Amino acid sequence: VGGVDDYAMIREVIVRRYRYAAAAEELYPDVILIDGGLGQLHAALGAFDELRRAVELERGAAARPAMVVSLAKREELVYVQARSEPLRLPRQHEALRLLQSVRDEAHRFGQHYHHILRRKQTFDEDVAAGRRPPPRRPRARRGEATLDESHADPPAEP
Repeated sequence: VGGVDDYAMIREVIVRRYRYAAAAEELYPDVILIDGGLGQLHAALGAFDELRRAVELERGAAARPAMVVSLAKREELVYVQARSEPLRLPRQHEALRLLQSVRDEAHRFGQHYHHILRRKQTFDEDVAAGRRPPPRRPRARRGEATLDESHADPPAEP
């Protein structure tokens, strides 16, 4: 996916995941949680329709999970594929808190992975340009002075 296109990214992730699951003969998830609103939910459902047409999955009916749910951020509305109106759960509702926790963990995981890729890209660019990464500072062993302490003025003698 080129640029930032939320809908295209959702479609790509679903197509990749389900093609991989079909090839490896893995179980499909029963529920998929999408971060976003009604548009993101429709993008996910569209990806399942594309998969169904493009690839005959051996498990037929399992091509779409039992439930696809999206969680809209501002109002924390829960969109479910079979409902015309979103669910409005109270902020303290256990089900809403579970969905929020899953979403937040997915964000944390995604951001961590993004940082790893950026670090690798920066390192590769530095190597290609002939730059070396800065040397690491030696760590102090237990009971020894740190580099900063060893360069400090010695304590005055009494």
